Amino acid sequence: MQSANTTQTSPWPKVLAVAACMCTAASLSLAFWSGCAADLKGGTWGNFDHALKIEAFSLPLDILAILFMCTAFAVRPGRVTEQRVAIIFAVGLLSVFAFALIGMQVQIWGTQSCH
Repeated sequence: MQSANTTQTSPWPKVLAVAACMCTAASLSLAFWSGCAADLKGGTWGNFDHALKIEAFSLPLDILAILFMCTAFAVRPGRVTEQRVAIIFAVGLLSVFAFALIGMQVQIWGTQSCH
């Protein structure tokens, strides 16, 4: 029997964080292979149609990862509503820029390693 002082924490923040990491890893892997298929930034070599198809699979995973991260922060216990909204907004906004910049860098690494 549990005592009255123990607090149970929800497993959902951790589950959502793991799901966000898995989506991020899959998205960055696809960005790498997209860069390996063609030089989309420079436009000098490769199969552009194939690279764009690979990149099209990467974007939904980025969006899903951002939603998972924001939801993980939303379901964390111990915050008032105003703090949760501020944290979700900050995490979402920073994640969009981070995913865009990191995705471009990984795509460049794919281009450099396969060319």
